[in-house]
Amino acid sequence: MVFFTSRSISRRGFLTLLAGTPLAAYLSAPQRYTFTLIAGSNGMVRHFDRGLALNNLGMVVFSATLQTGEAGVFTGNGGPLSQIASSRERFTSFGGPYGSYAPTLNDAGTIVVYGDLQTGGTALYLSRGGQLMPIADTTHTFAYLGQAFINNRGTVVFSARRGARAEGLTAPELVD
Repeated sequence: MVFFTSRSISRRGFLTLLAGTPLAAYLSAPQRYTFTLIAGSNGMVRHFDRGLALNNLGMVVFSATLQTGEAGVFTGNGGPLSQIASSRERFTSFGGPYGSYAPTLNDAGTIVVYGDLQTGGTALYLSRGGQLMPIADTTHTFAYLGQAFINNRGTVVFSARRGARAEGLTAPELVD
């Protein structure tokens, strides 16, 4: 039996599964779906965090630890993976408590990453066109940051706490 720790289906019918056991036997069996391996622990990835996201074009974003011990955020759709963020620069880890805060993306490929900073605290970053831009962090404005989401208009929303008791949802506006 295969235990799926995470799954999602996009509007166009793309199915993403993060499995707790090898899928080789299930991938070769005739199915109603076509399965595309995005990344596997038999390659460069040693451990997948819990969260992942899928856009309507079949692009998957996830955080993982590589065989080298480096943590990162990656995108893929069945071909070579692209690295969005790395523990080699700026971050120590991704995904928040227990790896449960998934990176998220929209159909334009804009990604929101939750990461623990090398300088201390946590932060949300926006990745667009290969550039990481800070959205919010716990070293200035917020005492706590939670899961973030981005829609197809590029609006980001996330949970946050400013002090000991003031908690809420925030949708920042990008100021150019």
